[in-house]
Amino acid sequence: MKNILIIFLCFLSASTLAQVNETFSDGNFSHAPIWEGSTSNFVINSNAQLQLNAPAEANKSYLVTNSNVTTNAEWKMYGKMMFTPSSANYARWYLIADKQDITGSLNGYYLLIGNTSKNICLYKQTGTTSTKILDTPINRLNGTTNEINIRITRSSEGLWQLFTQLPTENSPILEGTTTDNTHKAALYTGIVCYYTATRNTGFIFDDIFISGETYEPPILPSYKASFGDIVFNEIMANPNPPFGLPNEEYIELYNNTSEAINLENYVLKGFSKTCVFPTYVLAPHSYVVVCSTNAFPALEMYGNCLALDKFPTLTNAGGYLELFNAENTILSWVDYSENWHTDSFKKNGGWSLECLDAHNLIGNNTNWNSSINYQGGTPNGANSISGINLDTSELSVINTSIESNSSFVLYFNKPMSVNLLTQTDIITIYPMQEISSIEFLSIKQDAIRIKLTNPLLLHEQYTLNITDVEDINKNKHSIVSRLAIPELPSNQDVVINEVLFNPKSEGTDYVEIVNRSQKVIDLRDIMLTNRKQDGQLAVFPVLSEKGYLLFPGDYCLLSTSKEGVCNYYECPDDIHFVTVPSFPSMPDDKGTIVLTTLSNILIDEFSYSEKMHHTLLSNREGIALERLHYDITTQDASNWHSASFACGYGTPGYQNSQFTALIQPTASFQITPKSFSPNNDGNDDTATIYYSFDEAGYFVTIRIYNSNGNCVRNILQNNLSSTEEKTSWDGTDDNGKILPIGIYIVTIEAFTPTGKRFKSKEVIVLAAKI
Repeated sequence: MKNILIIFLCFLSASTLAQVNETFSDGNFSHAPIWEGSTSNFVINSNAQLQLNAPAEANKSYLVTNSNVTTNAEWKMYGKMMFTPSSANYARWYLIADKQDITGSLNGYYLLIGNTSKNICLYKQTGTTSTKILDTPINRLNGTTNEINIRITRSSEGLWQLFTQLPTENSPILEGTTTDNTHKAALYTGIVCYYTATRNTGFIFDDIFISGETYEPPILPSYKASFGDIVFNEIMANPNPPFGLPNEEYIELYNNTSEAINLENYVLKGFSKTCVFPTYVLAPHSYVVVCSTNAFPALEMYGNCLALDKFPTLTNAGGYLELFNAENTILSWVDYSENWHTDSFKKNGGWSLECLDAHNLIGNNTNWNSSINYQGGTPNGANSISGINLDTSELSVINTSIESNSSFVLYFNKPMSVNLLTQTDIITIYPMQEISSIEFLSIKQDAIRIKLTNPLLLHEQYTLNITDVEDINKNKHSIVSRLAIPELPSNQDVVINEVLFNPKSEGTDYVEIVNRSQKVIDLRDIMLTNRKQDGQLAVFPVLSEKGYLLFPGDYCLLSTSKEGVCNYYECPDDIHFVTVPSFPSMPDDKGTIVLTTLSNILIDEFSYSEKMHHTLLSNREGIALERLHYDITTQDASNWHSASFACGYGTPGYQNSQFTALIQPTASFQITPKSFSPNNDGNDDTATIYYSFDEAGYFVTIRIYNSNGNCVRNILQNNLSSTEEKTSWDGTDDNGKILPIGIYIVTIEAFTPTGKRFKSKEVIVLAAKI
């Protein structure tokens, strides 16, 4: 065996300096060089060879020593296996490794000796993923005892050549060549033995010789990234079905600065996973694709690519991702959603979400959209939708959550600058309140907790002013908001004002409520539910677990998705929108929805039906039912009407298109307007009939007659009345059909059991808009 080594020496250049030259002739492996690892499981045998001598149990053992040889290099070793290799008995010789623990995650190259193919193959390892890059003929090591000399070289261009020689062969045999220059960081070399209980002493190694050019660790940049220096730039969460890119998930990061940044010990968090970056220098204004170790072989062809252990599985629906530097300072975050895609086709898979403007740090749907690249994404390249997208939106408070009478949280529509924490003087509260502390609620910086020195008073409404506050993009704003201690709601304090129970195919149901009381009400005290078959109320979560203040006269929209509403209807910029995670079932034909407190105090209840829609509407999909006035009984069917065409068939978050102001009648019987056009355009679609009496207890009959004196509609028939009542007419006859335009007579007859009577009539014109 020692003589065979002499043959290999002829391959050495005279100018090459050996970095490792281990013959074990000194009888140990504890110095010159020092081997570390499973040292108690190896011995130097009587032939001055390294031999495995492990306990008789299935396991793995390894030894490793320093070696920074990487290019223009040569590795040689003698090996012996006193058994026939198998899937449970084989060895790995790590030529290059950047980690000392060569049994775990690392970047490098190794020779697989034995295994089921009984040959010697070259593998590249990235993290925990191994990729065979040089295969050789099988059964090279198929004897009951196998001795072999191995020599492998690597050029500066990454050309690998593998030679082997058995004892029966006169010269080395070239097993094969391949080219790969992926990993250049060389810090260690070592051997790993995988064995069963009966092969615990069957591995022998000797004459390990390594020479070549050494790896010099680069001088790493010292620049410390701060928020916005590195940003999330592209997310492929749903690659299936692929349109040109591999069927693999990835995240693309972008260096927003003119500085090179070392990503070592940076941290990616998301979906309950934490990934730590290895040493990697991200060049100025450049990209890097990060992915799982399994996805790396398919994605590395696109350029800068980094495989991370424990890379999170990106959910199709969306989720929260965070990037931290080595000092645990947040650099970037994104709370992506599948609803950011351009359309349902791209939402269904194969297309990435791309950032429009990497300098805009807002991190929401206003700066993200579907890729328009024909492959479905642009990994490690400029985004296909890249351009200038300045953040011009106004900063506003979208919610106030009262934690106690001296602590509350303000939620904003976009992130704030961290400078706010040092600028408490820009926040004032009137009537005067002294602020004791301010803190961000999360690293998203879109909510702040304010604590007061003195408590807020019940029944007092406060005005909060924030002057010259900076958002995350350093734009300055001034904000005025309201603040109060909420009160518990009672029946009819908050009422159902608009419902959409048959949305468009991509839309969502919604319920609009309005605070008709003089109280400030917290939505954490209210539940939206429906009734079970036995009439009992079903249990649903409160409308807002963190709290949401509804001031007198405020409208508030409830739905499971803001995009599912506002993509189809015009929503005001300052809409009060509460995303309800669990929404009661709202069938398309009819149903019941209920507002109640947690203690089952009924606040409001509405039983709707598609028959309440305007009779001229043949297709009612996407059309909301609107309440004419919130001071009239909820269950009164005449108090509901289809939303008008002019408003897009829905008015989520603001006054209904069919809203009718209540007026005090100047006579006992009055109709307004005198002329109406029931064409669902939102303008005078119904006529309101008011009537009043000197006392309660009248039985009322109201009929509509045409110009020929024929009764065409019975509005009321001996209905018991209070002192003041109202009803409406939508221009239909008793069969629900729209009547012809013309002049009609509305009559009222009323009487009491004591003999009092009242009769009157009014002329009304059923018109049509031209």
